[in-house]
Amino acid sequence: MDIIFTMEYNKIKEKTMVHKLFLLKMLVILLTFGMMILSCDDNSINEVDTNPSPPTGLTGTVISPNNSIQLTWNSVSNAETYIIGYKKNTATSFQTQYGITTTSYTFSNLDFATKYDFRIAVIKDGFRSDNSPSITVETGNPLTANVSISMETRYIIIPGSINRNYYSVLVELTLSNGAQWNANGITENLFRSWVTMSGTPNVGTWSVTTFDYSRNPQPQTVQFAYTFNSTTNNVSISGLTATIVTSRLTEMMGYTNVVNSLTIGTPSSASSSTWLTN
Repeated sequence: MDIIFTMEYNKIKEKTMVHKLFLLKMLVILLTFGMMILSCDDNSINEVDTNPSPPTGLTGTVISPNNSIQLTWNSVSNAETYIIGYKKNTATSFQTQYGITTTSYTFSNLDFATKYDFRIAVIKDGFRSDNSPSITVETGNPLTANVSISMETRYIIIPGSINRNYYSVLVELTLSNGAQWNANGITENLFRSWVTMSGTPNVGTWSVTTFDYSRNPQPQTVQFAYTFNSTTNNVSISGLTATIVTSRLTEMMGYTNVVNSLTIGTPSSASSSTWLTN
């Protein structure tokens, strides 16, 4: 009886060992298959472009004051930085501008009326592309302009005010050819020296205010107003004239983006003998 029991026990033990070995083999197979799947997923996620294409659509535009060139190009997906090569058209080798992270870049203070060559490359996933085909852009001639003047004389009644009669002489200086003023540097005293006022009334004794150019610090026109408040409406006007001072043109040019020359335009003076009313 003991012998039979021992034999059955050994059979059961043997079957259990076989079953455990089978489960262990299956576990090894599953683990190996899982590692293969993960490895495939990792390769697809971390796929690296080791030979990126250069950016396309490189174009250049000359901008004011005619010796600046703005480059633009199409964005490259996952780009780290862009690299621009640039040179004068007559030069043999390119210089390099590194570390550009946007899709535009401006070269300033170039020589006037000169051709420049540009090309671009990209750094992507740590790899540098080839250079794009180069383009050639020619800067313009030195910017010239003239300055003209206009004037508006206005009388306004302000209801409820003690000094209810408000007189305003608005004078404008306008540049031609798309030239621009560096308006934030122009003070009331500068303006008084650039424009002479003659006739009646004697606005030289009135206060002068400048318009707020903080939203557009480089306008084509600057405006100043002579103002006077009075309890009466008996301020007469006759032959009031604003005239640009020719001897101040060089100084004026220093407050513009004009490079070559600033001359007197038409009209060079403005007159009024009438108050406009509201």
